[in-house]
Amino acid sequence: MIRWCFILGIVAAFTLQHTVKAVAQEPQPNLIKEEMIAMNDAFTNLIQALILNKPDIIEGPFLKVEEARKKVEEAIKKREKIILPKNNSKFKEFMKIDDEYHVELEKMLAAAKGRNMKIVKLQTHKLLNFCVYCHARFR
Repeated sequence: MIRWCFILGIVAAFTLQHTVKAVAQEPQPNLIKEEMIAMNDAFTNLIQALILNKPDIIEGPFLKVEEARKKVEEAIKKREKIILPKNNSKFKEFMKIDDEYHVELEKMLAAAKGRNMKIVKLQTHKLLNFCVYCHARFR
């Protein structure tokens, strides 16, 4: 009986050690990438809304973008390291562009709430220009 308890204890210790190592080796989440994935999903929906003339379906997916952005802002406040794929030394420039982008995004969402598809289309064009510029600069 003592021998079985000893063997069971050894197995448990090795299992626990492996689990702790696995958790320690998990990479930190890439918050910028999470925001970009949410943005991609929101833009796919936005294009469908434009094609189908359904402004009421635009806002929903952008709520996930806002949640992701808040995580980035919290990480910055905590001074956590956030790495851009390219030109990481220009992170402040990236954040300035991101802030400008979100100002334009709010204008587009307001137009969608007001069912003004002409403004939604204009703002979508502006937003996509931001995406292209930012990806050329930082991706």
